[in-house]
Amino acid sequence: MYRASPFTYLIEGLVGQGLYFNLLFVIELNSSSVIGGQPIICASTELVPIVPPDGLTCVDYMGPFMSYAGGYLTNPNATSGCLYCPFQTTDQYLYSGFNIEYSHRWRDLGILFGYIVFNVRCLPYRSPYLLTDTSFPKVFAIFALTYIFRIRRGSLLSWLKRS
Repeated sequence: MYRASPFTYLIEGLVGQGLYFNLLFVIELNSSSVIGGQPIICASTELVPIVPPDGLTCVDYMGPFMSYAGGYLTNPNATSGCLYCPFQTTDQYLYSGFNIEYSHRWRDLGILFGYIVFNVRCLPYRSPYLLTDTSFPKVFAIFALTYIFRIRRGSLLSWLKRS
C-alpha cells in the first residue's frame, strides 16, 4: 500500500527536490536547502572512530569498504584514529534512510498529476448527492466525526474532569 498512496510521491518529490530541513538535526549541510548531490559534513558526534591495522593508513584500510558503502574519511592519511562519516552526499542519506531518490523528481510529478487527473475525471461519476446543497450536513458530519474520533488527541470528556 506504500506505493499506492499519492503521499509517497508527494513527500519524495518535496524532500528530494529541496525542502529545507537539517536532516533530523543530525547532519550539518553546506547550504540551506537539501538538493540532490549536496555534500554532507558529519557532526563530531556522528563520526565513527576506526583503528586501522599497523602499517596501513585510513584510506588504505577503509578504501575498499568506502567504494562499496560510500561515505568519507576526515583524516584519510592518518595511521591511527580514523574518523569515518557514513554519508558523503544527501542522495546517499535520503536513499538509505527513506528510499528517496533525487532522480525520481519528474516521475513523482507525473504520478501526482495522474492521481489528480483521475480524481477530477471520476468526480462526476461518484455518488450523485456528493455536491448538492442537501449533502453538505452529511459531508460536514463525516469530517467532524473523523476529526473527533480519529485525529483529535485526548479524552472527549476531558472538559468534564476540569469542573
